[in-house]
Amino acid sequence: MDKEPSTRLKQAVTKYRRAEAAVTTSRDEMYAAILADLTEGVRQVDVVQTTGLTRERIRQIVKADQEKRGEAQ
Repeated sequence: MDKEPSTRLKQAVTKYRRAEAAVTTSRDEMYAAILADLTEGVRQVDVVQTTGLTRERIRQIVKADQEKRGEAQ
């Protein structure tokens, strides 16, 4: 006789998936803000200090955006 997954497990999975979606949304918003600030002339070093991301990660975000727009160099 097989038991069904508990309501507790189902609720935990639902909560986890919502949190994952929220993280994805927040990350996308942060990336858009980073790109906007860089476009407006904010120095990369200031973006690095504000976000805690590395210069390399900022470069990767910019490159991915350029590739998405078909502007890769």
